[in-house]
Parts: sequence; structure tokens; C-alpha cells
Amino acid sequence: GAFYEFQVHPDITISPEARIWFGDDNKIAIGGRADYYFDRIFKLAEPWDIWGGAGIGLLIKDDNDDNLDFNIHVGGEYKFNETWGLIIEIGGGNAFSGGIGVGIHL
Repeated sequence: GAFYEFQVHPDITISPEARIWFGDDNKIAIGGRADYYFDRIFKLAEPWDIWGGAGIGLLIKDDNDDNLDFNIHVGGEYKFNETWGLIIEIGGGNAFSGGIGVGIHL
């Protein structure tokens, strides 16, 4: 999965999101999300980020049983340097949920 954030306020981002699953039940999810960064409230300095947000997306399955998915999530990132970070996020929803990943800051 991947998403690219656009900052619309010092503490708020929005982003398109896509995720692909391969296996017996191939599916693709496309959608968007909005996140609020709590760094300023918690007085966090680099290299940490903590956020919470919500998303909406369309889950497209092989069996044509497509559905609209809503979710909420919370996450955090530890940035190793200006480019790379480790992301951990948990959330609920069928199409977009949590995971562990790599953050690439362009």
C-alpha cells in the first residue's frame, strides 16, 4: 500500500491512498484519508510523529463484491534521518487498516 500526504494546515494532512492484496482473494482499495498530527499538542520534537485520522475508500474484489469502506486509525513514526522513517499504524476497516512500513520523505 502507499499514500502521499498534502499538508493543508500545520497539523493536518490529506492524501490519496491505494492498497493491493495478492492471493486467493485478489483485491484493490483506492480512497483518501485525512490525518491530524498531535506533535504540537504533545510537544514532540523530531524524530517523532504521532497522528490520528479517518479514511474512506472503495474495496474492489475479484468476485465483484465491491464495497465502500470507512476507517479510523492512529499511528506513529520514528524518523532515522530527513528521508527515512519507520511507521506503525493501527486502524479498523476492510480496505485500509494498520501495519508496519517505511516512510520516505521527499
